[in-house]
Amino acid sequence: ISKIIFDSLVTISTDYKAELSLAKEWAKQSDTEYLIKLREDVKWSDGEKFTADDVRFTIDRLKDSDTIYSANVQNVTTVEVVDAETLRITLNQEVPFFEYNLTFPILSSKYYSDKEFTADIVPVGTGMYKVSDVQDSTLILNKNEYYPEADELKLDKITITTYPSIG
Repeated sequence: ISKIIFDSLVTISTDYKAELSLAKEWAKQSDTEYLIKLREDVKWSDGEKFTADDVRFTIDRLKDSDTIYSANVQNVTTVEVVDAETLRITLNQEVPFFEYNLTFPILSSKYYSDKEFTADIVPVGTGMYKVSDVQDSTLILNKNEYYPEADELKLDKITITTYPSIG
C-alpha cells in the first residue's frame, strides 16, 4: 500500500535497474558524494510543494529510527540542501551503487515534523493515491489529484479491508 501512497527518489525496475522517480537525475561527484536533482512538478497530497528539505528531513528521521529503511542511509554523514530542488549527499565511505539505496519513501517535512508515527495517523504522500478515510478495519484511498499523471489512473477509489489476524 505504501508504494501507491509514497514515492521514493529512485525505484527499481522489473529488470533490476535503478529508475528515476522523485529524483530527475543524480550524479556521483566522487566516491562519497552524490548530487541529486529533484522533479519540480511534484506536490504532496495536501497540495504543498515537494522540496529538498523533505528529503533531508526523511534521511534524518531514518537515521534516528529503527526501520526497514534505516540501513539505506546508515553511511550518510551529511545531506546539504543546495536549493529547493537539489541535494548533496555525503557518505562516510564508498557505497557501490548507492543510488539503489534511494528507494525509501519520502516524507513531508511540514506534515510530519511534529508528529509521531502511530497507526491512526493519516499519511500525506506524493504517490498515486491518498488516504481519505481510516476506520477500524477499512482504509479508503482516493486518486491523488496532485499526482502528475493522475488523469491516467484507472481507479478513482480503492477500499482496503484490514484484518487483525489471519486466523
